[in-house]
Amino acid sequence: MTRPYLIDFGAGIVRRAAAAYQNGVTAFGPDVVNLNPAFLTHMHSDHTIGYPDLIFTPWVMGRREPLAVYGPKGIKSMTDDILKAWQIDIDGRMNGINRHNAAGYDADVDRSPACTTSAMGQAC
Repeated sequence: MTRPYLIDFGAGIVRRAAAAYQNGVTAFGPDVVNLNPAFLTHMHSDHTIGYPDLIFTPWVMGRREPLAVYGPKGIKSMTDDILKAWQIDIDGRMNGINRHNAAGYDADVDRSPACTTSAMGQAC
């Protein structure tokens, strides 16, 4: 079975994936919890601005496992900073009325040793 994946996560990635499903693109299924894994080509804002949305919206909608992310140098620190910036929200969702699961908001980041350069020539 072929597994779909995302390349980059620009503005509106989650809403665009949901709209794509409504227009017949069914690879990720009917809900956004299946937007996983994701690959980042390079660290420009037009390719990363939707990253917090990709981390948190599928979790709020029911994702039960961390987002798998593969990308260039800097993606790990960006991920850590996003999680830190939203820590109050994470705590509230895990310990509040809704009791979201403790795994789905996280992101497993991998800088593959096989990666030598990104699409923009930056070292991975």
